[in-house]
Amino acid sequence: MTTVNGQRLRVGDGTSGMTLTERQKGLAACACLMAQGDLERLEPTVRQALNKGVTINELKEAFSQLYAYTGFPRSLNALGVLSKVLENKQPEWQEGKPWKRPAEWDDAKKAYELGVKNQTTLRKAL
Repeated sequence: MTTVNGQRLRVGDGTSGMTLTERQKGLAACACLMAQGDLERLEPTVRQALNKGVTINELKEAFSQLYAYTGFPRSLNALGVLSKVLENKQPEWQEGKPWKRPAEWDDAKKAYELGVKNQTTLRKAL
């Protein structure tokens, strides 16, 4: 049981609708260890995540984006661990879809409109 704002929630027991896949758990574990700066445990966890279907590009993106929350040194260190793991890249590990800059970003008005649309959608979901 987890308590949030005084409410008791069951997370991960299959009844809350919040059960994560093995792939999602692998990505989350990598993000947690990166945030903690635990490079020793991060290396085998990156391997396990890749074996569970997390793509190389997803890990690159996660480690790159988390710098804003964990600090640039931890981000760089995690990317270094990923590089080290990839020295012995397994054939089943997927590169994944490369990041592509949205065309809307090239036009300030379109970028703003897209942002407003996304925020509105997210607010309605709450």
